[in-house]
Amino acid sequence: MDPKFGGKLTGKIGRTTFGMLVADDEAPGRVDDPAEPAFGHSAHVAVGRVRYDLYRESHIGAIVTDREFLDTSNRVVGVDGRFLLGAVHRLSFTVAAAQDERGSGERQAGTAIDVNLTRLGRGLSYSISHVNYTPNFRSATGFIRRVDQQFTTVQGSYTFWPQNVIVSWGQFGIYSRNYNHAGQLDDEMLGTATFVQVVRNINASLQNWRTIERFGGIAFLAYHHAVQGDLNFDRRFSTRFRWSWEDGIRYTETPFLGRSTIGSAEFSFRPTSRFETGLTANLSRLVDPRDNAEVFDVRLYRARTTYQFTPRLLVRNILEYDSWENKFGVNLLLTYRINAGTVVFLGVDDRLQEGRHINSDFFDTGALRRTSRAFFFKLSYLFRQ
Repeated sequence: MDPKFGGKLTGKIGRTTFGMLVADDEAPGRVDDPAEPAFGHSAHVAVGRVRYDLYRESHIGAIVTDREFLDTSNRVVGVDGRFLLGAVHRLSFTVAAAQDERGSGERQAGTAIDVNLTRLGRGLSYSISHVNYTPNFRSATGFIRRVDQQFTTVQGSYTFWPQNVIVSWGQFGIYSRNYNHAGQLDDEMLGTATFVQVVRNINASLQNWRTIERFGGIAFLAYHHAVQGDLNFDRRFSTRFRWSWEDGIRYTETPFLGRSTIGSAEFSFRPTSRFETGLTANLSRLVDPRDNAEVFDVRLYRARTTYQFTPRLLVRNILEYDSWENKFGVNLLLTYRINAGTVVFLGVDDRLQEGRHINSDFFDTGALRRTSRAFFFKLSYLFRQ
């Protein structure tokens, strides 16, 4: 989405919270051929949301979305609710209906249902959830990863509290099954995890799970193992890591099960109350076990730094690097807070990439070349009643 202009209005009257968003999106009209009907045209997007608070941690709400582009349209209407049942149980639901129309006169409609019951206790916790997306459910203003699924998940854990060097420890388990609407099993997962928290806010867990995933007409049986931890024993420094060894599917026209290694680490350093910097690293590697050939080895790095000059003035900078496409990004933001609800934002976003990855015929060089630069300004103003 690339809005040319837009507006947002939010507020609360009594127990009713409401919001509205409208935007003119230029992205669909950015095609290369001027003869195409979409060339130079924008999509019109509108989203409306209302929520009514019933009692503590409980509400009921509704949402309406609409996207119009040329002679196509997509509309979604939904209702949702969340209810606190007693001291530890919570019930939530979402029900939505969508209608999608194409210029050819094709029209399709679908529904989505999401229901969840959760118990959050000091010892025993569990949840039971069911998600149902019909094959024709479409939402042009939202992100729906997958339709045509009937997904049921049951998970639970029990935590013990020794309250000594080991503050707490416990066991977690999960089982899920997913059928499509033709009655075929597409996914299944059975997993366990052992977790522990020791003094000085140090946490660790060991995870093992088995999955069945259908892709390309093949049901792949895979095993996964992971270890992760958090170390937050000092206010100035904290770190988090995760490392997994697993069977990974290579999603191609001829899929196969490879040996996958996935890792991530986060480091945060805050020497003073005004300055904070953090580094995030993610890596993913896949090896074909048939000949031990490396399929890919991707590394992503992200550094985020902020400095609070005054209680009103803040500067934030984000640096990003992608080794797979040799991309580099810089995002600099200046924030000035006029009062508690009025903030001015001013920034610049720069994107660069190795010339060969842009187009090796025109830029046969390993040097970075700018692919885009954007300046932006935003004013957020709070209207008081």
